[in-house]
Amino acid sequence: MAMQSSGAISLNQVTLELRNTSLSTISMNDTRARLLSKKSSGQVSFSDFYGRNYDNQGQSQYTTVGTHSWTCPSGVTQVSAVCIGGGGGGYHSGNAGPGGGGGGLGWKNNISVTPGSTYTVVVGSAGVGNDYGLVNGGDSYFINTSTVKGGGGQSPNFSSGTAYGGNYVGDGGGSGGNMWHGDPTAGGGGAGAGGYTANGNTNAGGSGGAGGAGDSQGLGGGGVSIFGQGASGASYGCYNCPVGGGGSGGQSGQGKNGGLYGGGGGGADSSGSSGYGAQGAVRIIWGETRAFPATNTGNVTAGEVYT
Repeated sequence: MAMQSSGAISLNQVTLELRNTSLSTISMNDTRARLLSKKSSGQVSFSDFYGRNYDNQGQSQYTTVGTHSWTCPSGVTQVSAVCIGGGGGGYHSGNAGPGGGGGGLGWKNNISVTPGSTYTVVVGSAGVGNDYGLVNGGDSYFINTSTVKGGGGQSPNFSSGTAYGGNYVGDGGGSGGNMWHGDPTAGGGGAGAGGYTANGNTNAGGSGGAGGAGDSQGLGGGGVSIFGQGASGASYGCYNCPVGGGGSGGQSGQGKNGGLYGGGGGGADSSGSSGYGAQGAVRIIWGETRAFPATNTGNVTAGEVYT
Protein backbone atom coordinates (compact mmCIF):
# COMPACT_ATOMS: atom_id res chain seq x y z
CA MET A 1 0.00 0.00 0.00
CA ALA A 2 1.17 3.52 -0.71
CA MET A 3 2.61 5.62 2.09
CA GLN A 4 0.66 8.58 3.47
CA SER A 5 0.59 11.88 1.59
CA SER A 6 1.04 14.18 4.61
CA GLY A 7 2.03 14.22 8.26
CA ALA A 8 4.98 12.68 10.09
CA ILE A 9 6.68 9.61 8.65
CA SER A 10 9.03 7.43 10.70
CA LEU A 11 11.95 5.32 9.53
CA ASN A 12 10.07 2.27 10.76
CA GLN A 13 7.22 3.12 8.36
CA VAL A 14 9.68 3.24 5.46
CA THR A 15 11.10 -0.12 6.55
CA LEU A 16 7.64 -1.69 6.69
CA GLU A 17 6.72 -0.27 3.27
CA LEU A 18 9.83 -1.95 1.85
CA ARG A 19 8.76 -5.26 3.50
CA ASN A 20 12.05 -5.56 5.35
CA THR A 21 12.10 -8.27 7.99
CA SER A 22 14.16 -6.19 10.44
CA LEU A 23 13.49 -2.65 11.69
CA SER A 24 17.14 -2.02 12.63
CA THR A 25 19.11 -2.33 9.37
CA ILE A 26 17.78 0.49 7.16
CA SER A 27 19.20 4.00 6.67
CA MET A 28 17.97 6.87 4.55
CA ASN A 29 20.87 6.25 2.14
CA ASP A 30 20.06 2.57 1.51
CA THR A 31 19.64 1.87 -2.19
CA ARG A 32 16.07 0.64 -1.82
CA ALA A 33 15.12 3.59 0.38
CA ARG A 34 16.44 5.97 -2.29
CA LEU A 35 14.52 4.10 -4.98
CA LEU A 36 11.34 4.43 -2.94
CA SER A 37 11.95 8.15 -2.33
CA LYS A 38 12.74 8.73 -6.03
CA LYS A 39 15.81 10.69 -4.97
CA SER A 40 18.99 9.25 -6.50
CA SER A 41 21.36 11.82 -4.97
CA GLY A 42 21.50 14.43 -2.24
CA GLN A 43 19.93 14.35 1.17
CA VAL A 44 16.78 12.27 1.57
CA SER A 45 14.05 13.70 3.80
CA PHE A 46 10.98 11.96 5.17
CA SER A 47 8.73 14.16 3.01
CA ASP A 48 10.32 12.53 -0.06
CA PHE A 49 8.39 9.37 0.85
CA TYR A 50 4.94 10.99 0.68
CA GLY A 51 2.62 8.85 -1.47
CA ARG A 52 5.39 6.48 -2.54
CA ASN A 53 4.56 2.81 -3.09
CA TYR A 54 6.71 -0.31 -3.09
CA ASP A 55 5.44 -3.39 -4.91
CA ASN A 56 6.97 -6.78 -5.61
CA GLN A 57 5.44 -8.11 -8.82
CA GLY A 58 5.75 -11.34 -10.75
CA GLN A 59 4.02 -14.47 -11.97
CA SER A 60 4.46 -18.22 -12.43
CA GLN A 61 2.49 -20.42 -14.81
CA TYR A 62 2.10 -24.18 -15.06
CA THR A 63 0.99 -25.78 -18.31
CA THR A 64 2.48 -29.24 -17.94
CA VAL A 65 0.08 -31.89 -16.64
CA GLY A 66 0.96 -33.25 -13.22
CA THR A 67 1.91 -32.15 -9.70
CA HIS A 68 4.37 -29.30 -9.19
CA SER A 69 5.78 -27.23 -6.32
CA TRP A 70 5.80 -23.42 -6.23
CA THR A 71 8.24 -21.65 -3.89
CA CYS A 72 7.07 -18.29 -2.59
CA PRO A 73 9.58 -15.52 -3.43
CA SER A 74 11.14 -13.26 -0.82
CA GLY A 75 8.94 -10.37 0.24
CA VAL A 76 5.72 -11.89 -1.12
CA THR A 77 2.94 -12.54 1.41
CA GLN A 78 -0.15 -12.66 -0.83
CA VAL A 79 -0.83 -14.06 -4.30
CA SER A 80 -3.71 -14.54 -6.71
CA ALA A 81 -4.27 -17.73 -8.72
CA VAL A 82 -6.39 -18.99 -11.61
CA CYS A 83 -6.96 -22.71 -12.22
CA ILE A 84 -8.54 -24.31 -15.31
CA GLY A 85 -9.59 -27.95 -15.30
CA GLY A 86 -9.10 -30.35 -18.18
CA GLY A 87 -11.94 -30.76 -20.69
CA GLY A 88 -13.76 -34.07 -21.11
CA GLY A 89 -13.24 -36.25 -24.17
CA GLY A 90 -15.90 -37.15 -26.76
CA TYR A 91 -17.75 -40.45 -27.12
CA HIS A 92 -17.83 -42.84 -30.08
CA SER A 93 -20.81 -45.06 -30.79
CA GLY A 94 -21.29 -45.91 -34.45
CA ASN A 95 -22.14 -42.73 -36.36
CA ALA A 96 -23.03 -40.75 -33.27
CA GLY A 97 -21.73 -39.79 -29.86
CA PRO A 98 -21.86 -37.01 -27.27
CA GLY A 99 -19.07 -34.50 -26.84
CA GLY A 100 -17.21 -33.85 -23.58
CA GLY A 101 -17.95 -31.28 -20.89
CA GLY A 102 -15.75 -28.20 -20.54
CA GLY A 103 -13.25 -27.68 -17.73
CA GLY A 104 -14.20 -25.28 -14.95
CA LEU A 105 -12.25 -22.10 -14.18
CA GLY A 106 -11.76 -20.75 -10.65
CA TRP A 107 -9.76 -17.72 -9.50
CA LYS A 108 -8.97 -16.36 -6.05
CA ASN A 109 -7.19 -13.21 -4.84
CA ASN A 110 -5.31 -12.40 -1.61
CA ILE A 111 -4.18 -15.94 -0.82
CA SER A 112 -1.84 -15.75 2.18
CA VAL A 113 1.61 -17.29 1.59
CA THR A 114 4.96 -17.32 3.42
CA PRO A 115 8.24 -16.37 1.70
CA GLY A 116 10.45 -19.42 1.18
CA SER A 117 7.63 -21.92 1.69
CA THR A 118 6.57 -24.34 -1.04
CA TYR A 119 3.00 -24.95 -2.16
CA THR A 120 1.36 -27.62 -4.29
CA VAL A 121 0.23 -26.91 -7.86
CA VAL A 122 -1.73 -29.54 -9.81
CA VAL A 123 -2.48 -29.25 -13.54
CA GLY A 124 -5.39 -31.39 -14.70
CA SER A 125 -5.05 -33.78 -17.60
CA ALA A 126 -7.10 -33.86 -20.79
CA GLY A 127 -10.15 -36.10 -20.81
CA VAL A 128 -10.37 -38.89 -23.38
CA GLY A 129 -13.39 -40.52 -24.96
CA ASN A 130 -14.21 -44.20 -25.17
CA ASP A 131 -12.08 -44.56 -28.31
CA TYR A 132 -9.15 -44.05 -25.95
CA GLY A 133 -10.32 -45.29 -22.55
CA LEU A 134 -13.10 -42.94 -21.35
CA VAL A 135 -11.36 -40.79 -18.75
CA ASN A 136 -12.73 -37.52 -17.35
CA GLY A 137 -10.73 -34.32 -17.46
CA GLY A 138 -8.55 -33.76 -14.38
CA ASP A 139 -8.93 -31.10 -11.68
CA SER A 140 -6.43 -28.23 -11.50
CA TYR A 141 -5.77 -26.49 -8.20
CA PHE A 142 -3.38 -24.39 -6.11
CA ILE A 143 -2.48 -25.47 -2.54
CA ASN A 144 -5.56 -27.74 -2.29
CA THR A 145 -8.98 -28.18 -3.86
CA SER A 146 -10.66 -26.04 -1.20
CA THR A 147 -8.43 -23.00 -1.83
CA VAL A 148 -8.86 -22.46 -5.57
CA LYS A 149 -9.77 -25.05 -8.20
CA GLY A 150 -10.94 -25.58 -11.76
CA GLY A 151 -12.75 -28.92 -11.96
CA GLY A 152 -12.30 -31.36 -14.82
CA GLY A 153 -15.09 -31.85 -17.37
CA GLN A 154 -16.75 -35.22 -17.79
CA SER A 155 -16.29 -37.60 -20.66
CA PRO A 156 -19.84 -38.80 -21.43
CA ASN A 157 -21.58 -42.08 -21.06
CA PHE A 158 -23.56 -42.64 -24.27
CA SER A 159 -26.51 -44.18 -22.45
CA SER A 160 -27.19 -40.87 -20.69
CA GLY A 161 -26.13 -38.64 -23.58
CA THR A 162 -24.90 -36.06 -21.08
CA ALA A 163 -21.48 -34.85 -19.95
CA TYR A 164 -21.31 -32.24 -17.22
CA GLY A 165 -18.73 -29.48 -17.13
CA GLY A 166 -16.27 -29.10 -14.29
CA ASN A 167 -17.13 -26.98 -11.27
CA TYR A 168 -14.91 -24.35 -9.63
CA VAL A 169 -13.77 -23.09 -6.22
CA GLY A 170 -12.62 -19.53 -5.54
CA ASP A 171 -13.69 -15.90 -5.40
CA GLY A 172 -15.11 -16.19 -8.91
CA GLY A 173 -15.01 -18.04 -12.22
CA GLY A 174 -17.33 -20.28 -14.19
CA SER A 175 -18.28 -23.92 -14.53
CA GLY A 176 -17.45 -25.68 -17.76
CA GLY A 177 -20.24 -26.06 -20.30
CA ASN A 178 -22.46 -29.13 -20.11
CA MET A 179 -23.07 -31.34 -23.12
CA TRP A 180 -26.28 -33.13 -24.01
CA HIS A 181 -26.89 -35.13 -27.15
CA GLY A 182 -30.25 -35.42 -28.82
CA ASP A 183 -29.32 -36.49 -32.34
CA PRO A 184 -28.63 -40.23 -32.71
CA THR A 185 -27.17 -39.76 -36.19
CA ALA A 186 -24.52 -37.08 -35.58
CA GLY A 187 -21.62 -36.35 -33.27
CA GLY A 188 -22.23 -33.81 -30.52
CA GLY A 189 -19.89 -30.86 -30.20
CA GLY A 190 -17.58 -30.45 -27.23
CA ALA A 191 -18.58 -27.87 -24.60
CA GLY A 192 -16.61 -24.74 -23.84
CA ALA A 193 -14.39 -24.11 -20.83
CA GLY A 194 -15.64 -21.97 -17.98
CA GLY A 195 -15.02 -18.23 -18.04
CA TYR A 196 -13.74 -15.67 -15.54
CA THR A 197 -17.25 -14.37 -14.84
CA ALA A 198 -19.62 -16.85 -16.52
CA ASN A 199 -20.11 -20.51 -17.31
CA GLY A 200 -18.83 -22.13 -20.48
CA ASN A 201 -21.12 -22.52 -23.47
CA THR A 202 -22.86 -25.80 -24.17
CA ASN A 203 -22.84 -27.51 -27.53
CA ALA A 204 -26.25 -25.97 -28.14
CA GLY A 205 -25.10 -22.38 -27.62
CA GLY A 206 -25.39 -21.63 -23.93
CA SER A 207 -25.60 -18.46 -21.90
CA GLY A 208 -22.17 -17.23 -22.79
CA GLY A 209 -19.02 -18.10 -20.93
CA ALA A 210 -15.44 -17.96 -22.11
CA GLY A 211 -15.45 -21.02 -24.35
CA GLY A 212 -17.52 -21.63 -27.45
CA ALA A 213 -18.74 -25.09 -28.39
CA GLY A 214 -18.45 -27.37 -31.37
CA ASP A 215 -21.42 -28.26 -33.57
CA SER A 216 -23.36 -31.42 -34.34
CA GLN A 217 -20.53 -32.56 -36.60
CA GLY A 218 -18.67 -33.47 -33.41
CA LEU A 219 -16.16 -30.63 -33.30
CA GLY A 220 -14.18 -29.44 -30.28
CA GLY A 221 -15.21 -26.78 -27.76
CA GLY A 222 -13.25 -23.60 -27.16
CA GLY A 223 -10.77 -23.09 -24.34
CA VAL A 224 -9.86 -20.14 -22.14
CA SER A 225 -6.53 -18.49 -21.36
CA ILE A 226 -4.73 -17.98 -18.05
CA PHE A 227 -4.08 -14.26 -18.59
CA GLY A 228 -7.33 -12.80 -17.27
CA GLN A 229 -10.78 -11.92 -18.53
CA GLY A 230 -11.30 -10.97 -22.15
CA ALA A 231 -13.94 -11.37 -24.83
CA SER A 232 -16.21 -14.43 -24.73
CA GLY A 233 -15.73 -17.16 -27.29
CA ALA A 234 -18.20 -17.69 -30.12
CA SER A 235 -20.84 -20.33 -29.44
CA TYR A 236 -22.24 -22.57 -32.17
CA GLY A 237 -25.27 -24.85 -32.02
CA CYS A 238 -26.00 -25.54 -35.66
CA TYR A 239 -25.21 -28.17 -38.25
CA ASN A 240 -21.89 -27.76 -40.05
CA CYS A 241 -20.76 -24.78 -37.93
CA PRO A 242 -17.12 -23.96 -37.13
CA VAL A 243 -15.36 -25.29 -34.09
CA GLY A 244 -16.06 -23.59 -30.80
CA GLY A 245 -14.31 -20.24 -30.33
CA GLY A 246 -11.79 -19.69 -27.55
CA GLY A 247 -12.65 -17.04 -24.97
CA SER A 248 -10.41 -14.53 -23.17
CA GLY A 249 -7.57 -15.30 -25.57
CA GLY A 250 -8.04 -19.07 -25.27
CA GLN A 251 -7.62 -21.48 -28.16
CA SER A 252 -10.53 -22.35 -30.40
CA GLY A 253 -11.41 -26.02 -30.85
CA GLN A 254 -8.81 -28.00 -32.79
CA GLY A 255 -10.92 -30.04 -35.18
CA LYS A 256 -12.49 -32.70 -32.98
CA ASN A 257 -10.23 -31.88 -30.04
CA GLY A 258 -10.95 -29.21 -27.45
CA GLY A 259 -9.02 -25.94 -27.43
CA LEU A 260 -6.53 -24.93 -24.73
CA TYR A 261 -7.27 -24.63 -21.92
CA GLY A 262 -10.18 -26.84 -20.83
CA GLY A 263 -12.20 -27.20 -24.04
CA GLY A 264 -14.30 -30.37 -24.38
CA GLY A 265 -13.63 -32.88 -27.16
CA GLY A 266 -16.23 -33.54 -29.85
CA GLY A 267 -18.20 -36.77 -30.15
CA ALA A 268 -17.87 -39.19 -33.04
CA ASP A 269 -19.81 -38.67 -36.24
CA SER A 270 -19.73 -40.54 -39.58
CA SER A 271 -15.94 -40.21 -39.62
CA GLY A 272 -15.90 -42.75 -36.80
CA SER A 273 -13.67 -41.04 -34.25
CA SER A 274 -14.09 -38.79 -31.25
CA GLY A 275 -11.89 -36.03 -29.90
CA TYR A 276 -9.77 -35.43 -26.85
CA GLY A 277 -10.51 -32.72 -24.35
CA ALA A 278 -7.87 -30.08 -23.71
CA GLN A 279 -5.64 -30.13 -20.64
CA GLY A 280 -5.88 -27.62 -17.81
CA ALA A 281 -3.48 -24.98 -16.48
CA VAL A 282 -2.62 -22.92 -13.38
CA ARG A 283 -1.21 -19.39 -13.13
CA ILE A 284 -0.10 -17.51 -10.02
CA ILE A 285 0.43 -13.73 -9.93
CA TRP A 286 1.53 -11.33 -7.20
CA GLY A 287 1.71 -7.58 -6.67
CA GLU A 288 -0.51 -5.07 -4.89
CA THR A 289 -1.84 -3.66 -8.17
CA ARG A 290 -2.73 -7.05 -9.69
CA ALA A 291 -5.90 -9.12 -9.25
CA PHE A 292 -8.20 -11.44 -11.16
CA PRO A 293 -10.36 -11.30 -13.14
CA ALA A 294 -8.83 -8.40 -15.11
CA THR A 295 -6.63 -6.01 -13.07
CA ASN A 296 -3.10 -5.98 -14.51
CA THR A 297 -3.24 -9.73 -15.11
CA GLY A 298 -0.87 -9.84 -18.07
CA ASN A 299 2.79 -10.74 -17.73
CA VAL A 300 4.98 -8.12 -16.02
CA THR A 301 8.71 -7.88 -15.51
CA ALA A 302 9.29 -9.74 -12.27
CA GLY A 303 10.90 -7.86 -9.40
CA GLU A 304 10.61 -4.82 -7.20
CA VAL A 305 8.62 -1.82 -8.42
CA TYR A 306 8.88 1.67 -6.86
CA THR A 307 6.21 4.24 -7.76
